[in-house]
Amino acid sequence: MAALVGISHRIQCGRYDLIHTHISKAGILGRLAAKWARVPCVHTYHGNVGELETRTPVSRAYLACERWAARSSTALLAVSNDVRDHLLELGIGHREQYRIVPNGIDMSRFSAGHQGIPRSQVAYPTIGCVCSLTPEKGVDVLLRAVPRIAKRFPDLKVCIVGDGPLRAELEDQARDLGVSERVRFTGVTSDVQSWLATFDVFVSCSRREGQGKALMEAMAMGIVAVATRVGGVPELIRDGVHGVLVDSEDSAGLADALNSLLGDADRRRVLGDEGRCIVEKGYSMERMVDEMAGVYEAVAPTLP
Repeated sequence: MAALVGISHRIQCGRYDLIHTHISKAGILGRLAAKWARVPCVHTYHGNVGELETRTPVSRAYLACERWAARSSTALLAVSNDVRDHLLELGIGHREQYRIVPNGIDMSRFSAGHQGIPRSQVAYPTIGCVCSLTPEKGVDVLLRAVPRIAKRFPDLKVCIVGDGPLRAELEDQARDLGVSERVRFTGVTSDVQSWLATFDVFVSCSRREGQGKALMEAMAMGIVAVATRVGGVPELIRDGVHGVLVDSEDSAGLADALNSLLGDADRRRVLGDEGRCIVEKGYSMERMVDEMAGVYEAVAPTLP
């Protein structure tokens, strides 16, 4: 209630023409405050919200609030068709409310020419991921695949960029699997691009994914990606054309895909080039800003 009162006060004092909210709980509060202030409101869904799907009293309460908030929104944005369709299945909003505005990335920061340690100067095959160390990112699946890959590539190195509540558990898993010496956990870093530049293959093992900005950033740098067939990822990657898709939880299938790519430099280059092209054409920051501006102008035509 304190947050709701504070947000409402800020909206009323700021005399805003439009409110744009994100995230489930903050979005519910923000949309309620916007309704009180009679200000148009746009809400973005960045992915599927797991807490709305468990059959508990708390989950049912959140779902009821989310349904109400969606009805109170002037427009609803989703980063992929999959996210929109899943929300509609949950009874959140109406199809005519939704606009699909995929994520965009700053192509000047992530490019094939970025200077890290050039992959050609790294003597060992390197695979890596960039993610929060949380259950939905599936890093445990990647770790289970490592022993199978290491049998074929004894010099394999695995780089996991990011941090989160599962780090200690994942480090223990690496030790239990006997691969801790070849797996590096970098923790939080401000220089993700330089780490990406060392990868031969980027891996996304997510169990749930709205779209995957880290995946897009790696592809923009020309790094071939292996990703799970979840959420909006298949809208970004056509299997065998822009990268390789595998089933979620399938550590053996993941290992086979990575073994195949690590053993074929020409295929890595071709898929990496195609992946970079698809991101450059359809997922730039400029494209996202233009589409967002179009939504703003449609829902709040009196914007200055």
